[in-house]
Amino acid sequence: MVTYLAAIPISYSKCCIFDLYHSHDDTYSIENYVLPTVQEIVDLGVTMNNSVKFSKHIAKVTVKGHRMANLILKCFLSRDINSLVRAFTTYVRPRLEYCSVVCNPVLKKDIENLEKVQRRFTKILISKCIWPTCKIYTILFISEIRISILVFQILYPALPDTVVVEIWS
Repeated sequence: MVTYLAAIPISYSKCCIFDLYHSHDDTYSIENYVLPTVQEIVDLGVTMNNSVKFSKHIAKVTVKGHRMANLILKCFLSRDINSLVRAFTTYVRPRLEYCSVVCNPVLKKDIENLEKVQRRFTKILISKCIWPTCKIYTILFISEIRISILVFQILYPALPDTVVVEIWS
């Protein structure tokens, strides 16, 4: 049975109930199709469970971040540190920062797992660096960027319309 709402068919197999209040006694259905109740949902690439924790999502993101950082170190022929740092900030950091406003980690283990990706990458870079040409690079940690984004979002509505704020220098 296919229902058309504004000429778009509804796929019942992709519909489910995501219950945050744990009231499992209710059943919902669409045209005699009983919708299953799930404990975990993935929406726009963000995994969330019914206790509104994002630990599983952060674990997936850190695994992907480690893989991408390793690929950068293995596949780039150049050993120029500027290029490798730029590749990290271009390809890995956006994956770690994706939806950081929504799934802002509050557990210490989640924050440490996110930061471990960058720490490991910089540690390998320093170990591969020749001493006279080695420079210590200051890359903002992901937690610092998340905090600055949250502070900006909190303070932005309070700013008058004529003030221009320059975020990055």
